[in-house]
Amino acid sequence: MRTPASSVWPAAALGAVAAFSALLLVRFGSREYLGYDSLWHVFIARQESWPNFWREVQDNAHPPLFYLLLKLAVEALGTSLLVYRAVSIGAIVVATILVGRIAKTVTGSGWWGVVAGAAFGLSSNAIEIGLEVRAYAVAVALLLVAFGAYLGWLRTPPERSALREQALFSVALTAAVVTHYSAFFFLAAATSALGVLCCCERSWRARAALEWKVARRRMATGLMFGVPALAAVISYTIHVKLWVQRFNHLPGFLYESGNESILEFVVRTAGSLVLLMSPDVGDGATWLALAVGLVAGAVWLATRRVFRASLAMVVFVVLAVMVLLNLFAALAGRYPFGGHLRHEIFLFPFVTIALFAGIESVRRLVPLRAASLGLWVGATSACVVASCCLWMSSHRVRSTGLFQVQMDTFRQAFGTSRATLVDQFNLIGLFGHYHDWKWKLTWQSRDRDPWQVWDVSKGEERFQLCRSRQWLLNLSRPATFSGVAECVDRVGAVAIFRPQQSAFAPSWDTAASEQLANELGPPLGIRPDAVLVDGNDVYVSFVPIDFPDGEYAILVVEATYGGNCGADRGNATASMGGACDGRTGCVFRVDVAELGDPVQGCKKDFRFAWECGQEGGLRKGSVAPEAGFGRIALLRCDPRVPN
Repeated sequence: MRTPASSVWPAAALGAVAAFSALLLVRFGSREYLGYDSLWHVFIARQESWPNFWREVQDNAHPPLFYLLLKLAVEALGTSLLVYRAVSIGAIVVATILVGRIAKTVTGSGWWGVVAGAAFGLSSNAIEIGLEVRAYAVAVALLLVAFGAYLGWLRTPPERSALREQALFSVALTAAVVTHYSAFFFLAAATSALGVLCCCERSWRARAALEWKVARRRMATGLMFGVPALAAVISYTIHVKLWVQRFNHLPGFLYESGNESILEFVVRTAGSLVLLMSPDVGDGATWLALAVGLVAGAVWLATRRVFRASLAMVVFVVLAVMVLLNLFAALAGRYPFGGHLRHEIFLFPFVTIALFAGIESVRRLVPLRAASLGLWVGATSACVVASCCLWMSSHRVRSTGLFQVQMDTFRQAFGTSRATLVDQFNLIGLFGHYHDWKWKLTWQSRDRDPWQVWDVSKGEERFQLCRSRQWLLNLSRPATFSGVAECVDRVGAVAIFRPQQSAFAPSWDTAASEQLANELGPPLGIRPDAVLVDGNDVYVSFVPIDFPDGEYAILVVEATYGGNCGADRGNATASMGGACDGRTGCVFRVDVAELGDPVQGCKKDFRFAWECGQEGGLRKGSVAPEAGFGRIALLRCDPRVPN
């Protein structure tokens, strides 16, 4: 059977919109440098072994599916800016087509689908998210697959089987849940939407009653929602609850009662959300006024029975429930409301679909002369095209790498062959400049600092990298220099790459960095070779202090944790000896998690004794009770530093 031309042309036009969206994403994506979080995700995907990969995934705040897709893309296609973005680009292109198809379903017009697809796929929001190497674009595409199947299920008469739609909904939504936790909002909205619809319109009540009468349909519906719900429960139990309180970078979009009233918070963040969902033209006041008008229009449409009985009503209900749940989550301190675009992008395609569903519903209610579909589609298309042209004309490609100035300063001071020590924060900035090099993990330990050593190479060039456990190295702490000494022991002379995170003040007076390095380094057998302080950015190179073999090496004779409580003598000798023997100085962290609890219910001290190589004589030290909560024990054998 030949497809009607009225269906072919809109489908072809929607395909052209998706192709143009892909062209924009490829053009920008092949030239624009990656941001911090995107680089972090590339670092996770670049792990050479699967155990390391899964460990890094577990230590990150997001579910695993996107990281797995990214790793597979890198393994198959190599390392380039475009390869890293391939998964997100593909997801936005798919999402563009899905927005168009869903809009066609709820409006009954393929041309509205074309305009809706363009409004989404050619928007600055979609392009921005498509250029991120993050889970958001994939989550949006999966949610749209689930929503399309959900609408297909609702419009299938109860007497006919909808197993295909139900299975697709369940699989897509389960995948979305293990891609990004914003899918929880859609899961809750889709689960409750039919109940809301039943309260609004008797035709939905009749449909739900017929659905409930057939046992097979009840079971299928239970599995349809039960499988993704189970995935959500498991995800929360294993992972989400560890991270929901750690959004310290979004304090303005998580409610805190001491800062403002609930009403003030809602007004402020709702205004921010409106601006996130609006085109990048005009001023905020205009869009806020328009948003209020659109909400009022949606309420007015809901008073009309013909609208309440339509699929367009489903879009409005699902969107409204998601927004309310998002707001409640922000009030509970669990998820930002009106925050950065990436956190709220899951709402954007639903806003787009609802907008065009509302426009078509209004068009059908106006007098016949003004109800020309071509006129309405043409006028709306002109607005979409104008918005796209405006943001594209102002878009600027990010042409320099992350921390480019700091990296240039570091390379000029220490070259590229020097072994490097970085903290957790600056590891990602440095990785961005070596993302296409081979990273091979050569040593790691969960109870030492640094806890990883990497061999980084490309062709004949090579350097070693120590990764500290600290988020930002604090050069006023003796424990930091213990980590530096550990790195020097493993890789030789080392340079610290430590730019300051711009959103925070340094935890010590950086001007005193050279003095601190000269005071705290030598007791641990290292000395600063060069110190460069550039504002709050600090770069220091260290070399080992050489002594005749074994002449001033630490030998732990005895270490006891909880001796004051009757614990066995020497119960910590092996642990302390493993960390300190053979060095000229050692900072040992007393940790009950490593040493165990030899005597419960007692505040335990820590006592230790050591010798210094050929010097002879026993030296002793102690740490006061409650030592096991991370207190420091310091051992020294450097003859140039008084004990």
